[in-house]
Amino acid sequence: MEINLLVNRDKLNIGDLIAMEEGSLRASRDIIASCLTDDKNEYLSKEDAIEVINKLNANEFNKMAEQFMDELKALPLASKTRS
Repeated sequence: MEINLLVNRDKLNIGDLIAMEEGSLRASRDIIASCLTDDKNEYLSKEDAIEVINKLNANEFNKMAEQFMDELKALPLASKTRS
């Protein structure tokens, strides 16, 4: 099974991002796990995603975390239209 990273702001909350920024490895793993998809772009269950990440070595995880942050930065924050 192919595993992909699909960052979606709707799946993330500010508390998660703060924990990740503060350097919590467990929080980083869990947040990134919420964005892992299979080859059909369907999100993995949290348990399956964590199992996948736990098998990565440190270099592989660092690359995944960098990709996560790059994709997060590329997403628009919110629509600028107001009613």
